[in-house]
Amino acid sequence: MGETRFIVAGSLIDGSGADVRKNIFLAVKDGTITAIDSVANLPGNAEAAIDDFSHCNIVPALIDCSVSLARSPSVDNRVRLAAAKAGFAEKASMFERHIRDCHAHGVMGVAENDDISDLLKHYRKETMQGSIINILTPGSPYQSGKDCVIGNSTDGDFIKIGYSGNIEEKEAPHHQLSHEDLCHILQHRDGKKAMVVANGPKQVKEALEADCDAIEQGYAMGEDNLRKMARKNVMWIPTVLRAKNALDGSASGGSVCCRFSLRYVAPGKPIPGAEAFWKKMFTEQLKQLRLARELGVTPAVGTGAGSVGI
Repeated sequence: MGETRFIVAGSLIDGSGADVRKNIFLAVKDGTITAIDSVANLPGNAEAAIDDFSHCNIVPALIDCSVSLARSPSVDNRVRLAAAKAGFAEKASMFERHIRDCHAHGVMGVAENDDISDLLKHYRKETMQGSIINILTPGSPYQSGKDCVIGNSTDGDFIKIGYSGNIEEKEAPHHQLSHEDLCHILQHRDGKKAMVVANGPKQVKEALEADCDAIEQGYAMGEDNLRKMARKNVMWIPTVLRAKNALDGSASGGSVCCRFSLRYVAPGKPIPGAEAFWKKMFTEQLKQLRLARELGVTPAVGTGAGSVGI
């Protein structure tokens, strides 16, 4: 059995929603945190190993519930098309690079948007010890009625259903599946959790009626749907970064590129009405987030990484 070691932290966010705790220590034994207390109560054992992070904030490992590890996020359409048409070796290299980026920035778990089974199998075989981050995959995502008819792979960890377009693709959300298709998929999910991309009051309402487990995006879905989500314990992944990027680039008409804490706007031409539209979308999504907290809806972070500029 290993000895207990202590980690001193200037601040700790424990992930429970509680207030930030200042000047504390964590006791760790065999990789498990066994105690959290004030530094004033730190045991006086001179032989104990102490890691001093009193100048740091300690936070839980980050989880991103919406990523595309095998896609290029370049704002240059030519680069994205080249990446999409690249051979397996090139895609595998980019895939591994994105995994390393996540790990280096504290993102220890992700939910993938695409069917990456071949790339993930290759990566795990090459690394031997398995992935350095936890990756959950959806098998083949459902995007159209055709997917419903032919029956997509159920090999994934969860089911991903595109019931609306991504908010930045169309100003008005549109159906990609019929409500009948959606209900059919969720009735035959073999006990797996189902995440539905849906925007607007009607699409979100129908997704909730079909008994999904999580709503991704949920722009302009309205208070009634938030209340239903709270009652049914449906998780919400608001992907606010999509609207934030669109807003920041709308005045110039250029795409925004963000990589963790770095952001820049590519050159472009303004689109009439775009800035007002995205300001409204972004502001309303933040209002919905505040209301969701009051109502008790469980939110989760989903950046949409792998989308244009993210």
